[in-house]
Amino acid sequence: MGTVRAMITRLVFLAALAVSGGAVWLASQQNLTVDMDRHYSELFVELAHTDLAHASTDDRLQLVSRLDRAFRLGADWRQFALDLDESSWSTFRQNLFILLHEWLVDRANTYHELGVGERRGPERQRHFINDQIDTVMAWSAAAPSPTAEQAQLLQSRVSVVELYARLQQWTEDADAEQQAQLRAFIDALVRRAVERQAEFLSVPGT
Repeated sequence: MGTVRAMITRLVFLAALAVSGGAVWLASQQNLTVDMDRHYSELFVELAHTDLAHASTDDRLQLVSRLDRAFRLGADWRQFALDLDESSWSTFRQNLFILLHEWLVDRANTYHELGVGERRGPERQRHFINDQIDTVMAWSAAAPSPTAEQAQLLQSRVSVVELYARLQQWTEDADAEQQAQLRAFIDALVRRAVERQAEFLSVPGT
């Protein structure tokens, strides 16, 4: 139990670094912002009105890919969420948790597979971890700064405590092999994220 709790704490710590530290890590990059086009608006509407609890893994991973593209282009779900009633927001939030779980398990499996039976396994795993960090940081850099209204919404509707509880439950529900893969992936993510932050801060003028 202690190991699981420590692992989840590391992942929440990484999420905090991505959100609060994104502007520092990517200060030299242009903050790309674009209005959501019809495609991404429809994606958010779908997530607010479709129950993904019984969707297939393939369908969920397709939605993860679509969200990745949307976030990289600066599509901002916060403004969309302001207009949702409580029922639609509940569905939207639940679906985001479902997709986060799918993303986490898929990436942990991929990380494990990259290190099996390959002489260049550690190198490939390192590149993979860097790619995952780049993705999260790209989401943070592209998203517009929240308005006061959006910030209030986030405080009232998005709970870090709930995220921690969900991650802990997902991990505890996994079998021993999956727990080991999740632990290895999360540890690698956090370790490399901290290394990259230290590397950036060591550059003169940053």
